[in-house]
Amino acid sequence: PCNRIRRLPRNAGYALADSVAWVITRRKNSRTVQSMLANQRHVQPGLPPKELAAIPYTTMRLFSRSLYDYYHIYDTPEQVESLVEITPNIASMLAQRKTGDRGLVLVMPHTPGFDLAGMRLIRLGLEVFVLSVPDTAGAYRWQNYLREGYGMHIAPFSPQAIQREPVDAGQQPPLAPLGSQRAPQVDGTAKGLPIAQ
Repeated sequence: PCNRIRRLPRNAGYALADSVAWVITRRKNSRTVQSMLANQRHVQPGLPPKELAAIPYTTMRLFSRSLYDYYHIYDTPEQVESLVEITPNIASMLAQRKTGDRGLVLVMPHTPGFDLAGMRLIRLGLEVFVLSVPDTAGAYRWQNYLREGYGMHIAPFSPQAIQREPVDAGQQPPLAPLGSQRAPQVDGTAKGLPIAQ
């Protein structure tokens, strides 16, 4: 199925992604939808109900489209440069890194476009580390397989991984985006990082 998706032209790929997002988010009581709503109630407590209700589909639509883009350009990664913009703030940090004597760590939440951003940073010659759920299965396992194939380093999420992983992988990397696929838990309590935003 992944190979078929790669061959779809962008308009057809986006139409498919939008349909998948609609199917996933039409079940309002599903765990996925309820997690998104709970996160948004936490980070945007004053959001009107109508706007809150629209967030799951909007988020899943962006996520599905970014996955299509990722699969579509996986074998022609130079195309990522037209999809992922390096903002002036990031460009400034990268320029300072080249002239300074310290490394730079950029932490990114696992939001739509995460894989594309990682691909773009690798093409700039930077190290990318991904903190993943410990026991991946199904789609998560396949995504991590693709990430490793492109040069990302995968580590199961733990407090120790945050401190250890960039050092264990080699010399301190100039830039290490870390993506957490679930809100981290310490002592069984989920910490306040949004899963979808």
